[in-house]
Amino acid sequence: MRGLRAFGLLLGLALAASSAEARPRRKSACTEAGRAKVVDATHRHAFFGAGTEEGLVVGTAVRIPRPGRDLTCQVDLASDHHARCALAGAPKGERTCFVPAERPAKAGAQATAGPQVVAGAALGPEVRAAVATAAGPHVVDEATPGAGRLAFRADAALTHHTFFVAQGGAYHRQSLQVAVRDIPLGFLGTTANVDLTVLTYAARPDDARFRAGSRAQLYVHETAVARRAVDHDLVLSVGRIRPWHAPGVPFLDGLQVGYRPAQGLEFGVLGGGLPDLVAMEPGLKRWMAGAYAAYAQAWTRARLDVAARGGVVRAPETGTQGEVEASLRLGYQRLGAVWAAGRLAVGDGGPRLASLRAWADVEPVTGLRVSLEGRMRDGGPDPYAPGMVVDADHARAAVRWEGWRGISLGLAGGVGRLSEDDLARGVVGPEVGLPTLFGHAGGLWVGYQEALGWLPGRTAWVQLQLRPAERLSLWLRPLYREDHPEAGALREVGGFAQADLTLLSFLRARASVFGRVPLTDLGTTLGGGGLVARISLVGSY
Repeated sequence: MRGLRAFGLLLGLALAASSAEARPRRKSACTEAGRAKVVDATHRHAFFGAGTEEGLVVGTAVRIPRPGRDLTCQVDLASDHHARCALAGAPKGERTCFVPAERPAKAGAQATAGPQVVAGAALGPEVRAAVATAAGPHVVDEATPGAGRLAFRADAALTHHTFFVAQGGAYHRQSLQVAVRDIPLGFLGTTANVDLTVLTYAARPDDARFRAGSRAQLYVHETAVARRAVDHDLVLSVGRIRPWHAPGVPFLDGLQVGYRPAQGLEFGVLGGGLPDLVAMEPGLKRWMAGAYAAYAQAWTRARLDVAARGGVVRAPETGTQGEVEASLRLGYQRLGAVWAAGRLAVGDGGPRLASLRAWADVEPVTGLRVSLEGRMRDGGPDPYAPGMVVDADHARAAVRWEGWRGISLGLAGGVGRLSEDDLARGVVGPEVGLPTLFGHAGGLWVGYQEALGWLPGRTAWVQLQLRPAERLSLWLRPLYREDHPEAGALREVGGFAQADLTLLSFLRARASVFGRVPLTDLGTTLGGGGLVARISLVGSY
């Protein structure tokens, strides 16, 4: 009850502060005829819900009205109903202004032979996957010759982590992550891809859980030669690869070869060893071989992606078994997207549904967002994740409504179950936000969750999200937590703080810290205080 009263008091103070705001709400300062909404944003780009059909073409200047100084950028990538520009820190939902260009003439039969890609665009793997199976002209760039080839991209991150747990000692770790993709090799349209992480420990307990006694560690995620440009009929990847269109196979030491008989359709074969996901070491104790197929169809406002694979898998935990796995994703521009995937395994015990996963993120009406996610596993060993906890099911749901006087109302919950111990626990609670409490400089959120099941408890928090400068973002989240194990009540306070600073267009810094301090001592390992701190420098090209 005390947690509920504290939540009510914080909510009342936040609402009072919002209603007492004396300054009038700033109206849109758009004088241009064009309007577009920021539908997504990263630390480098803003993505708009308008494109060439709305007059937002490559080269168009886009402006976001702001007190003091407006944010501006120039569109560098555009399709029929979407566009992108290099702009850091554009909040989702912001309205932008632009002068619409005349609609480009529809491409003729010669131009529809295949999708086109901006030659200098830095595309991530998800975007590359969509482009590679596009069902028609996907991206238009009239100003860049030589479209149809993917440009190389480089990302690097240098990070220092500090971990401290009262019962576990201290960790001090440095990491260097480097990923360079689509490096042209100069023959047959092939490219090289490298993705690796190096970890070094300045301090680490001798009884560490993973790779004890190893102070320097190398994790290789990808070292592959590939031929996957959008205008290639015959495609391949060899080395340590992340297989395309092969649901459920995260890494493979081997070969994938495919053929594209038509736009949006690809099928082929793949096979090789399955690396150990803990140490990422190669080996043939686990291997798989099979075939795959993928189909993609794009319409004006919707897109369908289907992928499936089948074959034979060998692992010490499962023996030799046959598998079929498929995934489906359906997205609609104004509504959202749904995704589902399932795996059927056939071994000595007969056929079984090994896993089933699904999620949905939809906006049925303007301002109302609904998110659902679920996962089910049958409890058997997973050859693709040896040593991982797989005997667990979980589901979660969240509903958020925005649009009434700048107030955001949300309700979220979830439930998880460990089959081996027959333990289940669920959480549910509301969240109220005032995203514009401080105008364009940020807002405040207040939340509460009640935990039910084998470990009952509750958590209450306040979160501040601030943007004091164009290149600086701050998050602050103090919280109170209470659990009730059999040994008695466990109470603790904690907090999370993070700062993001964009130093240059290609370089940003991030610092974060999370800590918790127990208010009660149960005389057990439960409730020990701890601290996690991180500072990183991230660059992209």
